[in-house]
Amino acid sequence: MKFTYVLLLVLCIVITTCDALSTGQDNEYQAVVSPLAKRSLRTVDTIESDDEEERGIFPSSFKNIIKKGTSKASDWDLMHKYKSLQKARWSDDDIYQLWVRQRKDADKIYTRWIRLGKSEEQVSQLFLRNGLNPEYLYSILTRQGKSMDDIYSLWQKVGLHNGQIYNI
Repeated sequence: MKFTYVLLLVLCIVITTCDALSTGQDNEYQAVVSPLAKRSLRTVDTIESDDEEERGIFPSSFKNIIKKGTSKASDWDLMHKYKSLQKARWSDDDIYQLWVRQRKDADKIYTRWIRLGKSEEQVSQLFLRNGLNPEYLYSILTRQGKSMDDIYSLWQKVGLHNGQIYNI
């Protein structure tokens, strides 16, 4: 048993010294080939901060990834709830009334319908069908960032006349 350990120790020493000799010879070879090579490569200062920035994930990008993930998850959850209510034979009007009973804000209800894939025309007709006055619909559309041209075209599609916009 001791012989194998001694043989293994000798083998490790031989490998280590061979590696040490080869690095020493490599250094001598590099010095002979071009003594100014390292110096000429380092004449221009390198910007290490740029390299460091590319390597890591910044907190702001991490926050953006989390925001996107949570918005996708909430969209999926909303769609899942909507589909389950539709399977239970709820109409869009019933779902709208449910959200009103849950005291959801009209702006939030509007964005929910848009996230569910409804067009602005469908959502506006749904609001007007359920008793929302045109003035309040106009205020919702302006808070959503719609331009006057968009509101005019939507107003005509819904069946309201432009005189109502002027009265607002």
